[in-house]
Amino acid sequence: MEINQLEMVSVDSLVSQKHPYRKLKEVMDFDRIIKSINIEAKEIGAIGYTLARLVMCLILQFMENLSDRQFERFMKENLAGKWFCDFGLTDGTPDFTTFCKFRNKLGAEE
Repeated sequence: MEINQLEMVSVDSLVSQKHPYRKLKEVMDFDRIIKSINIEAKEIGAIGYTLARLVMCLILQFMENLSDRQFERFMKENLAGKWFCDFGLTDGTPDFTTFCKFRNKLGAEE
C-alpha cells in the first residue's frame, strides 16, 4: 500500500542549526561582493538566477572542490547547498554551463 503524505516544510528547518554553511553565511558580506559585480544575468544566459545566488553557488563550489558538472548534481541533491544559495526545495538550480559562463564572465577583462 502506497501512502502519500503532504507536509509543509522549509529548507531552513531541514538544515541543522550547527551546519558549517550557517556560520559562513553569518560572517560573509554577500551584499558587498555582489555590489562589486557589473554583470547582468542575461549576459550569461542565467535569467531567473540572481547574482547573489550565482555568487553563493561559486563560493560553495570552491569550498566543496567540485567540478561544474559535480556541482550541478550537488545543487540538485543537497538540501544544505540549496539553503545556502537561497533555493527552495522544488526550485530549479543552475546547470553546469551557467556556472562556467558566470565564472568566465567574472574573470573576463574588459
